[in-house]
Amino acid sequence: MKPRRKIGEPPSFRLIGRRVFAAKTKLSRQWRPPQKRETASKSRQKCLLPKSAARGNISQKAEAATRKSLASAFSLGSAPPPVSPFQRLLARLDRRFMNPHPDGVPDAQAEPKEQAKIRKLTKIVVDFMEGPENQNRSPANPEKAFSVPFLGFASGDDPYWENIKTAAGQDHWTPLEAFQKARPELSGVKAGDVTVVAIVCPQTSETKSDQKKARGFPAERWIRSRYFADSILPALCRRAAEFLESEGVPAAIPDLLESFSTFPHPKYQIASNWSHRHAAFAAGLGSFGLCDGLITRIGKAHRLTSLIVLDRYPPTPRPYSDPYEYCLFRSGGGCRKCMERCPVGAITPNGHDKTLCKAFLDSGKPVIAEKHPDIKGAYGCGLCQAGVPCGDRIPVPPSP
Repeated sequence: MKPRRKIGEPPSFRLIGRRVFAAKTKLSRQWRPPQKRETASKSRQKCLLPKSAARGNISQKAEAATRKSLASAFSLGSAPPPVSPFQRLLARLDRRFMNPHPDGVPDAQAEPKEQAKIRKLTKIVVDFMEGPENQNRSPANPEKAFSVPFLGFASGDDPYWENIKTAAGQDHWTPLEAFQKARPELSGVKAGDVTVVAIVCPQTSETKSDQKKARGFPAERWIRSRYFADSILPALCRRAAEFLESEGVPAAIPDLLESFSTFPHPKYQIASNWSHRHAAFAAGLGSFGLCDGLITRIGKAHRLTSLIVLDRYPPTPRPYSDPYEYCLFRSGGGCRKCMERCPVGAITPNGHDKTLCKAFLDSGKPVIAEKHPDIKGAYGCGLCQAGVPCGDRIPVPPSP
């Protein structure tokens, strides 16, 4: 039989955890109105005092402060942010014992059906990017090519798709058109029956750090993530499509169709049948910048992909009304950082010169092949996506 703890002996972490769990469970079942909230008993607070208090080596003033902080932590209101090592310990114990799902994904049966679908699909995407496929395959320092992805959803009958088709031309597909090309055997599908799933794959912090320091030519990590994205992102979409098919949900990947292509455009210089950037914009993930990159909540240092599913997901709200709402230059903030970062002047107040940008990318292929023979044929730049105010966040306009 395990001996009982002696008087004055500090409690173990496991004992603390059990008592934290028991106290919070009891309080959650015995709810009181805000004005009548009760805190834990003094005996329960005493067992959670620091070691020095248990040994009697703490002043009365410090003990009173500790008891007060514990009372706040046990109250039914929101716990205050940890300000001491002991309070940080309490926060960790609370997360460990009060969250029944350590991976952050709740039980699908405990949520509404729509939210459960989103959680399950998100977990499939995140798990894939945690696997061995997400690698930059550097001979000297192999590491992950991209950080943790996040998703957004847009309905197939959103008016935005017709607006894009009108602007880009009849060769640009709506979600329904792309789905019908991929799954012609399914008849009677309407625009509102399909949902566009947009996925943002952020660059890693190491890649962004290297790219910020780069001048005139991209960093090696950036080149590798750009090169291997052409195999990682299609594999990611295939994995998501396989999962959806196993759930009885048909899916399509527009840019993997044989009929997908890029073509010259009289207004936009270069266009394609399907745009991941516009899919992400429609799915509420971000707005455009002067360089045409999509500024998301983690900035515009990322890669995008998307797929179309024959299922109704709740659309992600668009917290913006203007296509360039997050761009400081377009919104009158006077920022010109992406113009200054461009090595060939392809970004001007008039926008992004895609032809000049592509010429620079093509000219860099021999240089990359010489420096990095294992990725011969790779190209990249992306200097306008790092080292700028919108590189890793939504920028805040300067105060007037």
